[in-house]
Amino acid sequence: SLFSLRDVVGEDASKTLAYAGGKALGRRTKFKEFEEFLQWMEKKGIARTKSFAFDSEKGIGNLILLETLSSAGLPNLGKPACSFETGLISGVIERLKDRRCLVREIRCYGKGDPECEFYIEVLDVPAYLKRM
Repeated sequence: SLFSLRDVVGEDASKTLAYAGGKALGRRTKFKEFEEFLQWMEKKGIARTKSFAFDSEKGIGNLILLETLSSAGLPNLGKPACSFETGLISGVIERLKDRRCLVREIRCYGKGDPECEFYIEVLDVPAYLKRM
């Protein structure tokens, strides 16, 4: 019979694993622009972009996605469900900007919202610590 990762390792661990997997994938991408990444997500069926805005001076942005892989068709769970997409977005931005990035899902289908919205903040910290 089929079972989910959540059934095997529990909800918190499955969210952590989904986030880490998404972030690892995002860090390995070769996109030159974030918009190229958004097109790739749509082509692969991961999510459709409704809107994206980013203020380069402040290092903050907002991304609204529709029909995400993690949450499309979910009933209202009362909590965000897009850990994979959150990690993926963070990893791609860290690779593009070479800075640590905070991505937080603030609205989600899983919470009963009509779309998934992500707050993005690029931090003034190198993405990868160099070894001496």
